[in-house]
Amino acid sequence: MKFLQDEITDAYFNKVGTEFGEKIRKKINWICSQAKGKKILNIGSSLGLTSLLLGREGKNVLGIEQLKESIDKYNDLLSSEPDEVKENVIFDKGNLLTNDFNSEKYDTILLNDVLECMNQPELLLSKSYEVLLEQGNVIITVPFGINDCRDYKRTFYLHDLLNLVNPYFNIIKVEFLGKWIGLVGTKKESISVSDIQINTSLIHELECNFYSLERELLNELKKVNSEYEKYCKKIDMLLKEKSELVSHLDNIKTKLKEIEGNTQIESVRAQASEELKTLVSGISSEMKSQKEMFDVVKLSLVEEKEEKIQIKKELLEFIDIHEKLLREHKETTYKFRLLKNSKLGRLTVRYWKLRGRIHNGW
Repeated sequence: MKFLQDEITDAYFNKVGTEFGEKIRKKINWICSQAKGKKILNIGSSLGLTSLLLGREGKNVLGIEQLKESIDKYNDLLSSEPDEVKENVIFDKGNLLTNDFNSEKYDTILLNDVLECMNQPELLLSKSYEVLLEQGNVIITVPFGINDCRDYKRTFYLHDLLNLVNPYFNIIKVEFLGKWIGLVGTKKESISVSDIQINTSLIHELECNFYSLERELLNELKKVNSEYEKYCKKIDMLLKEKSELVSHLDNIKTKLKEIEGNTQIESVRAQASEELKTLVSGISSEMKSQKEMFDVVKLSLVEEKEEKIQIKKELLEFIDIHEKLLREHKETTYKFRLLKNSKLGRLTVRYWKLRGRIHNGW
């Protein structure tokens, strides 16, 4: 995770582009704004940056990281902070799943871009549940949709993430952060089976995020198409130059034949041969370079199209799931009303009302 940490920190300070920097700052600032209470446990990506930002706001932060190199770098960053921030932040080498917290519990736990890196993320959620105070908050972010990072072991869309987190935490907020999903949950009284309910406003936000990402992909596709057209024009120009060079070579061959028998024939031939080799080498090198660029552009176009098709397919599957849930809810509501308005239902309601008056001493 060392490279990823460095990239996120650099992006936050606009060292890898303004547009990406704005997206990273929006994500990091949202995470920090959701932290409640004094004691914070920080796990995952951008650990050093979020810990320092929260420490500056008076939070007591424990950041856990498995790599010693990363811990050393975080401590270097911390060393340049004021003394009051140094007192608030601790970076410790360890693993959340095996770390002994000595009955220590926290007001907020940050799990930033870590669930997607685990084959069994339930273990991390269970451990977080164990060390979180009653009514404490867990703040989770994961990449939204397809990501080919070699460390990622699963892809998250909205339904999968909610279904994974719901047994441990009551989900009180969902935020779409471009290429990430963020959510805030409060600790349940006990671990239970998933019982998520997705309302239409959340689906609308999901569709808006899909639209935003799809628009971004289409804009990138337009740029690629524009570059592709430029390369095609350049290839046409090179082919024209090649034709002219071939014509020039034919003229050279003709001249060689004309000076056949001249005492300087061998010198002329050697000079012409070197000129021919230079021209051919230049043409071959340029054509190879242009072919490589053409293959890169072609591959990029195919990958963009496949990714867009996959996103649309998964969106349709998600909408089907939601519509099914809505139909089941409607049928349950209808059956309840029929039962309530039936003779037996009215007798049951009167019975419980009478029982209530008896219990309360009329």
